[in-house]
Amino acid sequence: MGAHANTSAAAPSACSLRNTLENARVPLDDSFQRDPNGRSERIIYWAFMILILGLFVAAYVENTSPRKLSVPFFLFSWMVLVAIHEFGHALMAWIVGWGVHRIVVGFGKPVFRFQIRGVPVEFCVFPISGYVEPHQKDLVAPRFKDALIYAAGPGIEIVIAFVLATIVGFTTMFTRTDHLGILFIQSFAVAALAGAILNLIPMPIQANGGWIANDGLGIIQSLRRSDADYRKSFDPNS
Repeated sequence: MGAHANTSAAAPSACSLRNTLENARVPLDDSFQRDPNGRSERIIYWAFMILILGLFVAAYVENTSPRKLSVPFFLFSWMVLVAIHEFGHALMAWIVGWGVHRIVVGFGKPVFRFQIRGVPVEFCVFPISGYVEPHQKDLVAPRFKDALIYAAGPGIEIVIAFVLATIVGFTTMFTRTDHLGILFIQSFAVAALAGAILNLIPMPIQANGGWIANDGLGIIQSLRRSDADYRKSFDPNS
């Protein structure tokens, strides 16, 4: 999961990485926009989905204990939460008055595309990560808005986990059970918290041949950027 799509061809040395992360936005390589024209990619995608389904079936057949389903429940929840996480970034961008160039869920070649409010949305072969490319539309508190957009992804996951715990009860949430519904809710909440925590630990990640900040590092990076950086990257005509 991720937020902004700032990439650079910097080498992963401490000095170059620091320079990369402190740079203004750098446009993405558009290679990921290629049509999903490979039959093999579709086969890999469906094989991945069948594998997840197989884990559900195998876990239940091998041992009728419903607790065996917690792992496939977790994996399924993670994939759903990737989409929710990325749409959280986009939603916050719209709330603060900024735009969104595109939303990408997963990595690899796109499997299908559609648009929301004129924004291209892509679901790719492996739905286990993603990113949103926001578009700065003003110079009003840009650092604060940028940080909010970064925080919105893990933030919505934390909210989901809290809401689920409130619905079923905090005691029930931490109690072992064989109830399939409760097991699914527990797995979904754990996946949400795991995703939020992993994204809030400040670290750079490699994407499209460059380095980008994850959500935690992005929040710090946004708050440390100068107003001059935002003025430099702001294009009122775009």
